[in-house]
Amino acid sequence: MAEEQTHFEIIECESHMPVAIRQFDSEEEAMEYLNMRLKSEQPTHPSERHEAQESEGTTAQGLHEFSEQLRIQSILRMLEMNARGEFNAFERIELYAALNNQRTRKALGITVESSPCKQNRQRINTQ
Repeated sequence: MAEEQTHFEIIECESHMPVAIRQFDSEEEAMEYLNMRLKSEQPTHPSERHEAQESEGTTAQGLHEFSEQLRIQSILRMLEMNARGEFNAFERIELYAALNNQRTRKALGITVESSPCKQNRQRINTQ
C-alpha cells in the first residue's frame, strides 16, 4: 500500500494578497521557517516598535475601508443582477435588507424620499 505524502503549506501575503505558497515536508520545517520570518520582521529599536504599532492601526483602518469597499461592490452587483431579473424573492429580500442601512445608502449616494403622510406628520409636529 502506497504511503500518503503529506506536506505543510504556508501562504505568504503582501498587502493582504497571496503572493507565494511555500511547501514543507514536516511541521517542524514549517514552524522553523515561520519563526525565522517572525524574528526578521520584528523591530529592534523602541522607536521602530512604536512606528510598527502605529502602522498596525493604519493597517486595521485600511482593512476596514477595504472590506467596506468590497461590501459596496457586492451590493452594486446585487443591484445589477436584480435589474436583469436574475433574483428570486428571497434574494430581493436580502438586497432590500442590505439597502436598508443608512451607511450603505450614503456610500451609494441614494436618497430616500419620505412619504407624503410622513411629511404631513412632521409638518404638524413642528407647528
